[in-house]
Amino acid sequence: MEKIKRIFQIGIISCVILFCCGCISLVVCYENIAYQINQGASIAGNELVVLNLYISSVAEY
Repeated sequence: MEKIKRIFQIGIISCVILFCCGCISLVVCYENIAYQINQGASIAGNELVVLNLYISSVAEY
């Protein structure tokens, strides 16, 4: 029973770490796209380009 509790605790800690990394990645992706839009990138009709930027940013970070 003690071993199961230990494994469960390690799993919870891993989930928290992955959640924090995901939140940081989301913020960085948003800032990256906001920066590119401020530089003059048009989004009207270019939704796939914006989606590609999100996917590229997530893969990068």
